[in-house]
Amino acid sequence: MKRNLWLGVLMALMTVSAFGQDRSLWRSASDIRDGARGSIIGTVVDIDEARRQLTLTADDDSTQRITLLTDAVSTQYNGFGGMVNDTPEVFRGSRGFTQVSVGDRIDIRGTGRGTARVSADQITLLGRSNVSSSGSSSSSANVAEGTIRQINLREGRLVIQTDRRMITVRTTSTTPVYYRGQSYQVANLEVGDRIRIDYEPRTAAADEITARSIDVTQSVDEGGTVSGDRVTNVTGRVTRIDRGADTIRVNTGRSDVTIDVARAGDSSGRRMRASDFKVDDQVDITGSYSSASNIFVASTVRMNDDVLGTPRSDSDDSDDRDPAEFVMVTISGTVSESLQTSPTLVVKERTTNRTLHVFATDDFIYRTKAGTYATADRLANGDLVLIKAFRDEDGNLIAQTIRIR
Repeated sequence: MKRNLWLGVLMALMTVSAFGQDRSLWRSASDIRDGARGSIIGTVVDIDEARRQLTLTADDDSTQRITLLTDAVSTQYNGFGGMVNDTPEVFRGSRGFTQVSVGDRIDIRGTGRGTARVSADQITLLGRSNVSSSGSSSSSANVAEGTIRQINLREGRLVIQTDRRMITVRTTSTTPVYYRGQSYQVANLEVGDRIRIDYEPRTAAADEITARSIDVTQSVDEGGTVSGDRVTNVTGRVTRIDRGADTIRVNTGRSDVTIDVARAGDSSGRRMRASDFKVDDQVDITGSYSSASNIFVASTVRMNDDVLGTPRSDSDDSDDRDPAEFVMVTISGTVSESLQTSPTLVVKERTTNRTLHVFATDDFIYRTKAGTYATADRLANGDLVLIKAFRDEDGNLIAQTIRIR
């Protein structure tokens, strides 16, 4: 009995010793050999759910990527759950794979499958990285950051360009958006905004994620995002007028922009000065940011306050325009009623949520997002549109150009 016990202990020690000699400690991707068993510690930087693969960087070499191949049935996951009957919960296969998040620091044991590839038998969680969101109160390791390239509010979809690839971001009308400590909606986002997304840990595919919250880290409206000679537009409400400096301050809905109107004119070429503006005027201004500062230098000013309210009075200022003169206005918003059900195109203006009626015939030609052309009777509810229109002496808006945003 005693002899058999010592024999069993000796066999166990030999087995452990053999396993220790067989298993190597890999410190970098170049240490991994095909068919060799080993272990490595690193941080998860990407998850490919479709292929059930994890990508990580080793603690001792962050310059190379290592691919972990997992089994949908047998791969064992330790440390990702709680305690069951005073014993740490162990996950296996697909159930365990869903517990892993980007930013996790893990210990992998498995078999090499060529250079920088490991077939993982066992994955142990060593620690989790919490990446805090600048505007929201939640923290998550599931964070993606990039620049918005496409927006489709009707389908609840954004497309962002990250440093490595294009990603589709799924959103809802209630997805919170934060910018400079204030809350906004997805409808306030614009192409060119740089955003950070806190997303659901397990979404459908590597190139499609579902946003839990969005932080705008840099707005396309900010002076620092536009080069000095690039022509662009600022649209919003006048909040301040400095007649001495010939500047105005315009709130775009997310930021205040100082605008130099010293060399600006209206759509007909008439000279404009700061004294021509009133607080609460709605304006659409074309120009460019100064290369030496964040001041926007205006070239053309379109007064949109008449679109959103009553026409300005001519009795209390020096405006010498004929009241019957057509005025060009710009409307940016969402189609709330199309020509299929209404005699006019009904548009909900983006910055003020006012409802505007725009006259356009069924065969009026508009430009699609793809750069092709279609007739206005094909516009649908929910389409994002940018409309240039004339306002006649009766206040009617008559479409001149329409394009999909």
